[in-house]
Amino acid sequence: LQVGYNNTTCSDKYEKTIKVAEFLGLEIKVDGASLPDGIFNLCDGNSAELSVLATSGQIIWNTGETTPKITISEPGTYSVASGQDTGCSSSDEIQVNLVDNVQVEITSGSQRIESGSAAQLGASGADFYSWEPAEDLDNPNLPNPLASPLVTTEYTVTGTNSFGCSDSNVAKVFVDEKVIIEVQAPKAFTPN
Repeated sequence: LQVGYNNTTCSDKYEKTIKVAEFLGLEIKVDGASLPDGIFNLCDGNSAELSVLATSGQIIWNTGETTPKITISEPGTYSVASGQDTGCSSSDEIQVNLVDNVQVEITSGSQRIESGSAAQLGASGADFYSWEPAEDLDNPNLPNPLASPLVTTEYTVTGTNSFGCSDSNVAKVFVDEKVIIEVQAPKAFTPN
């Protein structure tokens, strides 16, 4: 900046560096997914990664961490802020609720059947079920499908609750070959 008055030769300079702060529109994501309602249900015993689009040092979490990603395993309110000292501040917050996890139990145990027969599988402890492999099952989405394997097969069931918590377990069906016994009676003579 130069200042002069009526074509005078007096001038002066003043220099000032102006730093323009970057505005970060923060959005907390959980395991890479957005939360439209700001509420996340954390399965008991699990952890989750909270992240924002920023670089280290640009933000601060209410946990005191300054990295763009943090791992949580406890319920509560988690918030992140940026630009508090620049005038271009941004923040976001989510509520983390702890929900019961799933523990899938096999109720049918391992079974032994004869080739061509069926075994009733069974599981409990979840709201929704998915059995694999599904090819030999009457309905792989039931807690107790009917299995008709041709060979010994290990079935894995994954149970899920309404919050998305899941657990898996295994049931094995052993298939024995059908044994056919032929009895040959000796030719007999009967007088008549």
